[in-house]
Amino acid sequence: VDIDWEYPGALGATSGDGSCKAGDTCSRTADQTNFTTMLAALKADSRMNVGRSGSGFTRKFISAAVRANTSGDPKNVAYDYPGLNNSVNFLNVMCYDHYGAW
Repeated sequence: VDIDWEYPGALGATSGDGSCKAGDTCSRTADQTNFTTMLAALKADSRMNVGRSGSGFTRKFISAAVRANTSGDPKNVAYDYPGLNNSVNFLNVMCYDHYGAW
Protein backbone atom coordinates (compact mmCIF):
# COMPACT_ATOMS: atom_id res chain seq x y z
CA VAL A 1 0.00 0.00 0.00
CA ASP A 2 1.62 3.26 -1.11
CA ILE A 3 0.27 6.52 0.29
CA ASP A 4 1.07 9.72 -1.61
CA TRP A 5 -0.11 12.82 0.29
CA GLU A 6 1.53 15.93 -1.11
CA TYR A 7 2.38 17.80 1.18
CA PRO A 8 0.67 17.44 4.57
CA GLY A 9 1.16 20.45 6.80
CA ALA A 10 2.75 22.72 4.18
CA LEU A 11 0.70 25.83 3.46
CA GLY A 12 -0.37 26.08 -0.14
CA ALA A 13 0.69 22.56 -0.93
CA THR A 14 -2.56 21.61 -2.62
CA SER A 15 -2.72 24.60 -4.92
CA GLY A 16 -0.32 24.70 -7.83
CA ASP A 17 -1.43 28.19 -8.85
CA GLY A 18 -0.41 29.85 -5.57
CA SER A 19 -3.99 30.69 -4.60
CA CYS A 20 -3.66 29.02 -1.19
CA LYS A 21 -3.09 31.72 1.42
CA ALA A 22 -2.95 31.82 5.21
CA GLY A 23 -6.41 31.10 6.58
CA ASP A 24 -7.45 28.93 3.63
CA THR A 25 -8.27 25.27 4.16
CA CYS A 26 -5.86 24.04 1.50
CA SER A 27 -3.64 22.43 4.11
CA ARG A 28 -3.39 22.47 7.90
CA THR A 29 -0.20 22.38 9.95
CA ALA A 30 -1.79 19.55 12.00
CA ASP A 31 -1.84 17.41 8.85
CA GLN A 32 1.84 16.55 9.33
CA THR A 33 0.93 14.75 12.55
CA ASN A 34 -2.30 13.42 11.04
CA PHE A 35 -0.34 11.80 8.19
CA THR A 36 2.09 10.06 10.53
CA THR A 37 -0.77 8.98 12.83
CA MET A 38 -2.76 7.60 9.89
CA LEU A 39 0.19 5.51 8.70
CA ALA A 40 0.86 4.19 12.22
CA ALA A 41 -2.80 3.17 12.53
CA LEU A 42 -2.65 1.46 9.14
CA LYS A 43 0.46 -0.46 10.16
CA ALA A 44 -1.18 -1.57 13.42
CA ASP A 45 -4.41 -2.69 11.71
CA SER A 46 -4.82 -6.47 11.90
CA ARG A 47 -6.23 -6.48 8.36
CA MET A 48 -2.71 -5.77 7.13
CA ASN A 49 -2.04 -9.47 7.89
CA VAL A 50 -2.93 -11.17 4.62
CA GLY A 51 -2.31 -14.83 5.37
CA ARG A 52 -0.01 -17.38 6.90
CA SER A 53 3.40 -18.14 5.53
CA GLY A 54 5.65 -20.54 7.37
CA SER A 55 5.92 -19.57 11.01
CA GLY A 56 3.94 -16.33 10.95
CA PHE A 57 1.78 -13.87 9.13
CA THR A 58 2.73 -12.31 5.84
CA ARG A 59 2.15 -8.59 6.07
CA LYS A 60 1.42 -6.13 3.32
CA PHE A 61 4.09 -3.51 2.81
CA ILE A 62 3.27 0.09 3.64
CA SER A 63 5.15 2.85 1.90
CA ALA A 64 4.81 6.60 1.60
CA ALA A 65 5.85 8.90 -1.21
CA VAL A 66 7.72 11.88 0.25
CA ARG A 67 9.63 14.77 -1.24
CA ALA A 68 13.38 14.96 -1.13
CA ASN A 69 14.36 17.30 1.68
CA THR A 70 15.96 20.43 0.24
CA SER A 71 16.98 23.29 2.49
CA GLY A 72 15.12 26.57 2.30
CA ASP A 73 11.89 25.15 0.87
CA PRO A 74 8.77 25.74 3.03
CA LYS A 75 7.40 22.34 2.01
CA ASN A 76 10.13 20.71 4.12
CA VAL A 77 7.81 21.02 7.13
CA ALA A 78 5.38 18.66 5.44
CA TYR A 79 6.73 15.38 6.80
CA ASP A 80 7.80 14.02 10.16
CA TYR A 81 10.57 11.84 8.71
CA PRO A 82 11.58 10.18 12.03
CA GLY A 83 7.92 9.42 12.81
CA LEU A 84 7.33 8.01 9.35
CA ASN A 85 10.33 5.73 9.79
CA ASN A 86 8.40 3.83 12.49
CA SER A 87 5.17 3.66 10.49
CA VAL A 88 6.20 2.40 7.05
CA ASN A 89 8.34 -0.34 5.54
CA PHE A 90 10.01 2.11 3.18
CA LEU A 91 9.77 5.63 1.77
CA ASN A 92 9.58 6.45 -1.93
CA VAL A 93 11.56 9.67 -2.25
CA MET A 94 10.19 11.85 -5.05
CA CYS A 95 13.52 12.99 -6.47
CA TYR A 96 11.75 14.24 -9.59
CA ASP A 97 9.99 16.86 -7.47
CA HIS A 98 12.76 19.43 -7.82
CA TYR A 99 12.51 22.63 -9.76
CA GLY A 100 14.58 25.73 -10.18
CA ALA A 101 16.11 28.24 -12.53
CA TRP A 102 18.75 25.83 -13.77
